Amino acid sequence: MRESPASKHEGDSFMKYTRLVAAALIATVGLAACGGGSTDPGDIGSATPAGLWTGQTNTGRTATVVVLSDGAFWGIYSVAGQPSVIGGVVNGKTSAWTSQQFTIVDARDYNLEGTGVSSANATALYNTKGNLQITTGYSSGEVLFWSASYDPSYEQTPLLANIAGTYTGVVATSTNRDVGSATITPSGAVSGTVSGCSYSGTVTPRSDSNTYDLSVTFGAAPCLFAGQTLAGLAVYDANARRLYAMAPNASRTDGFVVVGTKP
Repeated sequence: MRESPASKHEGDSFMKYTRLVAAALIATVGLAACGGGSTDPGDIGSATPAGLWTGQTNTGRTATVVVLSDGAFWGIYSVAGQPSVIGGVVNGKTSAWTSQQFTIVDARDYNLEGTGVSSANATALYNTKGNLQITTGYSSGEVLFWSASYDPSYEQTPLLANIAGTYTGVVATSTNRDVGSATITPSGAVSGTVSGCSYSGTVTPRSDSNTYDLSVTFGAAPCLFAGQTLAGLAVYDANARRLYAMAPNASRTDGFVVVGTKP
């Protein structure tokens, strides 16, 4: 993440990432004993760093990172010094597996503070169900450090009954951020509005983690993604009753992010 105009205004300096799954968020990190030399996440079994990780960056941003069993990496990071305000999302793919480390390739940082979308690379150290640490770098030469700990709620069974409800909060893209809403029914149907734009779709519980596959289709103009269907991931924080939903567009030049809470 590059230092954004918003963070400058706050007097905070923040390097751009990789979006940790945050930063992954994100440049997030972990340490895990993999045994091995495999480059395919499917080959390393229980030693995979798949999991939910929470922590912070060396620049004062909180991070929530998800690494899925298929190697997908998602990270959500906050505004510096404001843990409840989303700063952006990082999305990429884990690769180059070796013992206790991996890389994050083809990563995109979807910054919501004015920086926009940028590319990054990251290397990570991890302990299975222990600690995660990531060093991320950008073409500008900037480097960002993340550290996080494993959250065992990742292993719980995802239930539509748990995630169902109406959420209010921030609905954003890299070019627009506004107050909006999202409703999820007990059957997994999604609907919402923001800035005069309506959207609808579905969430489907995943079989490998306490997360949900997300598909959202946008209505006509003034929607930024008018008529487009975006696919991504949804994560529910039961303790905070908070929903994180994120999906890049097909070209990965922008993305859709929802962070909201329900009563």
